[in-house]
Amino acid sequence: MSSLLLFASALTLVTFAAHVFAGGSECVDAMYDSSFDSYPRETVYACWHLTSLHLGLSAAVLLLAGLFPGSEAWLTLARAVAVLFVLYALVFLQVARSSGLPQAFLKLAQWIVFLPLGLLIGWATL
Repeated sequence: MSSLLLFASALTLVTFAAHVFAGGSECVDAMYDSSFDSYPRETVYACWHLTSLHLGLSAAVLLLAGLFPGSEAWLTLARAVAVLFVLYALVFLQVARSSGLPQAFLKLAQWIVFLPLGLLIGWATL
């Protein structure tokens, strides 16, 4: 059993819960209250659901990799999650940098979760 991967799974599950419950009220409700055209609004809404799905599945993959650290298949999937999380962090950093928003790195702070989590998972799968 890998306690680091189990810890990463728990953190990813917390991230999933924050995304679903806080993200729903903060982002999705605000988007529906805006004057977005229906096509981009529904596309963004679908992306929000895809993100929810990915975070939930990632937590499950990390749980199984943590429970079965001798399984190369689960470790390979966990490494893929690590790579994706680091890439997500880089995307948020780039969007924050180019957005022109005041305090963008704090307002678009998802990178603060994804970068350390991706690095932790990568380290745990070495």
